[in-house]
Amino acid sequence: MKSQKILVIGGAGHVGSNLLEHFKNHNSNYELTSIDNYTNGTSKNHIGGVKYINGDARDIGSLVEPNFDCVIHLGEFARLEQSFHEYQFVVENNIVGTLRVIEFCRRFNIKLVYSASSAITAMHEPGLVNAPYTITKLANANLLNSLGQFYKLDYAIVYFYNVYGPREVGRGKNATVVEKFLQLKFLNQKAAINFPGTQRRNFTDVRDIVDGIHKVVDKGQGDGYFIGNPESFSIIELAELIGIDYSIGSKKFGNRESSIIDTSKMKKLGWEPKYNLKTYILKRLMERS
Repeated sequence: MKSQKILVIGGAGHVGSNLLEHFKNHNSNYELTSIDNYTNGTSKNHIGGVKYINGDARDIGSLVEPNFDCVIHLGEFARLEQSFHEYQFVVENNIVGTLRVIEFCRRFNIKLVYSASSAITAMHEPGLVNAPYTITKLANANLLNSLGQFYKLDYAIVYFYNVYGPREVGRGKNATVVEKFLQLKFLNQKAAINFPGTQRRNFTDVRDIVDGIHKVVDKGQGDGYFIGNPESFSIIELAELIGIDYSIGSKKFGNRESSIIDTSKMKKLGWEPKYNLKTYILKRLMERS
């Protein structure tokens, strides 16, 4: 059987490392390569048998040969509130980097799976000041749709909803909320929740995310592949589920109340979520008891 060559940009991060592990375990005929600039990823996430390149998406043309069957682009700046403080890097990394990835795939007729953001579904929420992160994600999705249709590219756009699970970052400026709250629980510390605390999120297990990406790589075409668990929790409910004390702080710019979720295109590919947040949290708490 001919091997399938896959490049994951952002392969040393949370989703990227789980995706590479998923491919590695699924079929030995995959030839897997990662490009990562390690601003968020770490060598601790490396998977055996994967070729790792320390580099930036902006330099894709000089880092790898154009002999891939599919490029999966997960390598953009992905912290919403933090993007207000690092907006220059966000534009350079997300806009310029993704433009060069699109051009690389266009020139060499390589399928591109691009990770946009579920946050764009709430961009018209009353009173919401959209973050540079969200703005760049929408711009890239629009650009890829435009060029994809004009040049008849083989591409697909996926959207993730609040990913949690193995290798999630729980500390530091890149921490995400489920693992962050679990770490606070283990340290017997209090959580600071952004006002109002009732904002709802569709927390989705990373194993469901990577299974969805795999299906899109195999069969997906075009826009609208929303990969998320339809069950939602407020941030207060998450804190109470984990069992930590909390206080309500100020409202943060770019912090949406909720997102619209429509997994109908994923269901047509045979995808359904298999994991749920409550079971995951219970398991993590029992492991520490």
